[in-house]
Amino acid sequence: MVETRTRVNKTMINLFENYNAQAFDLEHSLRQAGFTHTTIVLEENGFMPEHVQTPVGYFTGMQKNHQLDADARPEPLFFNEVKVPFYWEIRGDSTQAEIFEGYKKMGHIKYSKRENDYRVVSTVEWYNDAGRVRQIDMYNQFGERYGKRTYSDGNMAL
Repeated sequence: MVETRTRVNKTMINLFENYNAQAFDLEHSLRQAGFTHTTIVLEENGFMPEHVQTPVGYFTGMQKNHQLDADARPEPLFFNEVKVPFYWEIRGDSTQAEIFEGYKKMGHIKYSKRENDYRVVSTVEWYNDAGRVRQIDMYNQFGERYGKRTYSDGNMAL
């Protein structure tokens, strides 16, 4: 009788839905143990480490372009660099920033939660005249807008 052996593919990936503290800890433990698998995260947050791949980054070339051109890597978007219409102002502190047209609040800037990202923009919420969210712009670690969510009267629109 001839013995047949099946060959097992030893290529593995680390697949995470979000790159949160638990995912980071697991990946770090695996790397310390000598397992250097490719890490893929399904939900892009714009601030992934260079070795982490995402579907958005892969299909848009967002990560690849910045890895190839490391010398000319753009800086993150600082809160006062958000483009606003003439005569609007940005008021910010160490935890958040807000966009005003006169005395009317028209937007809210959320900062990145990464360590050493002092006042770096993660998202900008734009409000309609009724004060409800109408759009959220999402920015990555290179200061580029990589996504946009649109809302209708404060509820996410498809």
